[in-house]
Amino acid sequence: MIALRRALPFLALCLALFLVGCSLLPAPLNRAPVSLPSPLAGLPPDLAAQRDAWLRLGPRDYSWVIQYGCECGLNGEFTVTVVDGQATEVQWPPRIEPGVALPVQTVDDLYAKAAATIADGGEVHATWGNGGIPTTITFDPVPNAIDDELSVTVVSLTPSS
Repeated sequence: MIALRRALPFLALCLALFLVGCSLLPAPLNRAPVSLPSPLAGLPPDLAAQRDAWLRLGPRDYSWVIQYGCECGLNGEFTVTVVDGQATEVQWPPRIEPGVALPVQTVDDLYAKAAATIADGGEVHATWGNGGIPTTITFDPVPNAIDDELSVTVVSLTPSS
């Protein structure tokens, strides 16, 4: 107990020097933020060109009918209303309970999912319509696995007036 009392001033001095020294270091929040590369930057040239076409020509407000094909229970046609690039309303097929998270709701989501799938080692295959809108796009997160694919078919896309 006596040794601890003798060491206490020395420990307090060390703690004070440590705190003063740390306060002189630059604060990590004061430096410029580090920007991480966008996952969309890794799109293959054909997908990147289609995305660029969509960004140039595509409407921000539209209604589209998409059909999912997967082993995930979401098979069917969904009508999604998109306003300012965000899904605002989803009409569900009668046999599917509303509220389940959809893998993609907007055209932008298709490109983000494609980039994420490719970044994680998966494959993406698509056929294209006009203006960067795929007619069909298939995401295969694990190329050698069975039943993990998700296909999205764009049945129609109607810009809002």
